[in-house]
Amino acid sequence: MFLFRSPADPQTRPSGATEAGIGRVVQAIQSAARATGAGFDYLLRTAHRESSLQPAAQAPTSSARGLYQFIDSTWLTMMRDEGRKLGLERYAAQIGTNSAGQPVVADPAVRREILALRDDPQISALMAGAFTNRNAQDLRSATGRNPTEGELYMAHFLGSGGAARLITLNQSNPQAVAARAFPDAAGANRSIFFENGRPRTVAEVYAALASGGSSEARPATTLGAGQAAARRQPAPMRLSRTAAAAPGRPSRA
Repeated sequence: MFLFRSPADPQTRPSGATEAGIGRVVQAIQSAARATGAGFDYLLRTAHRESSLQPAAQAPTSSARGLYQFIDSTWLTMMRDEGRKLGLERYAAQIGTNSAGQPVVADPAVRREILALRDDPQISALMAGAFTNRNAQDLRSATGRNPTEGELYMAHFLGSGGAARLITLNQSNPQAVAARAFPDAAGANRSIFFENGRPRTVAEVYAALASGGSSEARPATTLGAGQAAARRQPAPMRLSRTAAAAPGRPSRA
């Protein structure tokens, strides 16, 4: 599952943003971290990188949208697989699976409604926490160790399979041209895969994606190992009626 888009400048405050608006976004991320067990600091940094804390940010080169820039297919997959655990049964029940394993929604209006939930920072942060936990499990299985925060971001950016491949290539063939290994991602994110027209190496792309996170290998969650094992299913988060029932409302900073 790819999330193709160029990360936002984390130092840039969105135009028209207010302290109160940013505060509401941070509170949503805090609530999502508590509900899913994903690390608050990681979720906050990722939101900065992805959207500069703009809940309705839209990527110019793909369908990626929202605080964490989920593309359509990844958002629908996560809602289908994790929505019930997060108190979003109403939406999860509307998503099926086609013969290719891709998420499908029979009613186009319902599909638009579900995709519009990406603009809600509370729901977007919840899904990002669940996505982080899933990616952490996948990377542990692939590498035999806890991923670093930078590697978790790679999984958010490339999907866990793409991140595992990048980690492996960085060890086995770091001077390879990264765009050849990830042509689709490179096409949508030239600033990551190219520098002044020169294709970057695997090592350079690895470093660029890892630069916003800690290099310390540690669990993705804020829980201890025993607690995490006992809490495999995140507790549903109680959503306000407005957040759950009005996904198509105008975005708020």
